[in-house]
Amino acid sequence: MAVSQLAYREEGELTMEAAIFDSTGVFSVTDSPEGVLKGLRKFEQRVWVKDKVYMCMGPDTVRCRIDRHRLICSFWSVCIPVGEERAIVTKHILINETCTHISKEVGMACAELSDASVANVLQHLQKLLSAVKNSTHRLSRFMGRCEGAFEGIFLDDGSNEPLPGATYKGPTEPTEVWEEQLALLDRSVNDGRAATDRAAPLLSDMIRRRVYEDMGRRRRKGKYPPDDQETLDIGAKAFLAPSGASGNERAQAVHRVLIECIHDLERLAENSAEMLSVEGVTA
Repeated sequence: MAVSQLAYREEGELTMEAAIFDSTGVFSVTDSPEGVLKGLRKFEQRVWVKDKVYMCMGPDTVRCRIDRHRLICSFWSVCIPVGEERAIVTKHILINETCTHISKEVGMACAELSDASVANVLQHLQKLLSAVKNSTHRLSRFMGRCEGAFEGIFLDDGSNEPLPGATYKGPTEPTEVWEEQLALLDRSVNDGRAATDRAAPLLSDMIRRRVYEDMGRRRRKGKYPPDDQETLDIGAKAFLAPSGASGNERAQAVHRVLIECIHDLERLAENSAEMLSVEGVTA
C-alpha cells in the first residue's frame, strides 16, 4: 500500500527500509530481526494519516542500542517506504538523565516547540545555550578539582590546616575529593525516587562507570562492546586499588570522560543552533 492511498484517519501496513547513520552513543543491532543497521534493512510498519497531511508511523518496529552511560546520545535515521519516491530523515537526540540539576536544566531547555516562530526559536536557543554553559562550567570545575587531586596538587600545607587565604574547604585526599564531587552532582535529586523509576543511571554513576570503562579498555586487548561488564570490573579494580594505577592515570581517565561529556553538551547546542537557525536572524 502506498502512503498516498491512505484516507484521513485510515491505517495501513507497508514495507519500509530504514537505517541509522552519524550516531554518537547509539549502535546498530545485528542479532535481532527488529534491529536497525547502518545499511538499509526492510521492516513491516504500521502507518496512518493525521490532520490530512502528516504520515505517522507506529513505535517499536525497529530497535537500536543506546549507551546508557553517556549523557547525550544522538543519531540520524532514514526511512524509505518501498515503492515511494520520498524518504523521511530525522535527527534524534536523547538526554539519558534529567534528574541531576545540571542535566535537568538542559532537558527543560529542549521542550517541544509548539510554534516554530522566530521568537520561539530564539528563546529556545537562548535557554539551551544558557543551560549548556552552566552545565559545562560545573563539569569543568568537577574535572579540575578531581584531576588536581589525583595529580598530587596539594590543597593544603600537609598539616590539615588550610593555606592562608585559601578559599577551598573540604577533603584533600584524592579518592575523598572524587567521591565528594560525585555526591555533589546528586545533591538536588529526590531521594524518594526509586532507581527503577529512572530510565538510566544518575549522572554521577554514568561518570563513575565511564571512568572505570576507560581504564578497563586500556588494560584489555582487542575490541569489546560498550558497557561490557568485564571491562568495567577490570577498570574498577585498577581505579580503586591503591596500587592498581598511578594518580596520573586516574587523572587522565577522569579528564577524558569529562571532556567527552562537555563536548557532547557543546555539540548539542551548536547543532541545534544550526538546525533551527533562521536566515538573517540567527545566522
